[in-house]
Amino acid sequence: MPTAFYHFHLEAAVKAAGSPWRRRCRSHRTKRDYQVRDVLGRVVDYDRDTPLVFIVNVGQIHWNLFRVQLSPTPKLQLFEPMGRLASRSGISYRSVPRAVIEWLDVCYPQYKCWLERTVSAITDKQQISGFDCGVACLLYADKCGRGLSGEEINDEIDQQAITSFRKQLQLQLEAHGVSFDG
Repeated sequence: MPTAFYHFHLEAAVKAAGSPWRRRCRSHRTKRDYQVRDVLGRVVDYDRDTPLVFIVNVGQIHWNLFRVQLSPTPKLQLFEPMGRLASRSGISYRSVPRAVIEWLDVCYPQYKCWLERTVSAITDKQQISGFDCGVACLLYADKCGRGLSGEEINDEIDQQAITSFRKQLQLQLEAHGVSFDG
């Protein structure tokens, strides 16, 4: 599927000192410490303003999608299928892993304070089931790739759309020989 954003996997560059994702000393990190490639294996160019879209497993129990939008105003959009958190303190490291913020602060130093730049793109609870967060994130990625804004995605998606997308994915995978029988 052609898209207007990078698909990438976060991979720490292999260094003798260990993974930059786990190092405590922030002052020694550079862009070279974070080897980020798109799904085609190309190195992500941090000097371009192409939006970056990626999915994060939070606490090994839930999936969220993030979009780094550099223009016109730099922001990190959080696509949380359960909707905006009802917290007085706003978005926190509970929703956005600290490693993501540290990575953005190092690789986009011209835009500091990424946690403060984080906004909830999904304001309404869209995932009603207890198992569709990953599928919802794939649907959000599809919509981001089609150029939809966070507001448009928030308005278009509900549990019915997520369920329909899951069924479409299953049919497409089965057409390519993937079996879902135990």
